[in-house]
Amino acid sequence: MVTTRYLKVYCAVAMARAAAHLNDAFQRIRANPQSEELIFGNSFRWWADALDRRYADDLLRSSLPLLLVQGVRDGHAPLAAAQRARDLFKQAGQAARLTYWEEEGLDHFMKDANGVSHEEDVMARIADWIRAH
Repeated sequence: MVTTRYLKVYCAVAMARAAAHLNDAFQRIRANPQSEELIFGNSFRWWADALDRRYADDLLRSSLPLLLVQGVRDGHAPLAAAQRARDLFKQAGQAARLTYWEEEGLDHFMKDANGVSHEEDVMARIADWIRAH
């Protein structure tokens, strides 16, 4: 019989192994950033550019109005990352250029916990924002 404790230990071990694998991969990439070798579908060259890049800096260099839409339950792009981007705009004195929406209860694909899609509604509001800006 599998116990909850066993599952927790198994998950912790699996996560530690995955983290070690990623750390090893990222070290290999940093050691050979020009390589065309592929990892997770992208070349080392691509990863070398992406690993330490703070994409919010690219957005801050723009002069255009920006909309950042974040699902609170997003497992692909963490909520904390979107909040950091929002805070960077505030710190840079550019908060007026950024419209920031946190979509409560929605994931990366704008689905709720029951799997119901809210994408059509979110996209309609995004289209309204684009027309207004």
